[in-house]
Amino acid sequence: MAVWAAVLQAEAAMTYAYAIAGPRLAEAERSEAAAAYDDHERARDAALLALTALGGAEPAIPTFFELPNEVGTPAQARQLLATVESRLAVVYADLIAALPLAERQTGLDGVLTATERAVAWGAPPGPWGAMEPTPT
Repeated sequence: MAVWAAVLQAEAAMTYAYAIAGPRLAEAERSEAAAAYDDHERARDAALLALTALGGAEPAIPTFFELPNEVGTPAQARQLLATVESRLAVVYADLIAALPLAERQTGLDGVLTATERAVAWGAPPGPWGAMEPTPT
């Protein structure tokens, strides 16, 4: 149950990050960010359903999350999204480890999607995992 609560919190943080970064991105990138925001909302809701289906209580979700870097420019907005997507991949990897083999596809999809988005936003390619924010 705790792993689903972690996914729920992480997906809520993702929607927050996209809401902050989206308006600061170059106009050409905003539709991609809006689509990702919608995907993260759906994933957050799915995590909540999974958690409550297992008998877990809905945890309080903060309305504010600490950001790993400043977000005043398009480059800083891309850096934020690259960082948080790479961190999300780790949360989904934990989900893979916690689920029975037959139920691991959600975690696998989460790792792959988060890693793909992290690289698209500027994370260095290579071994996946939570990247540390770099100053922009």
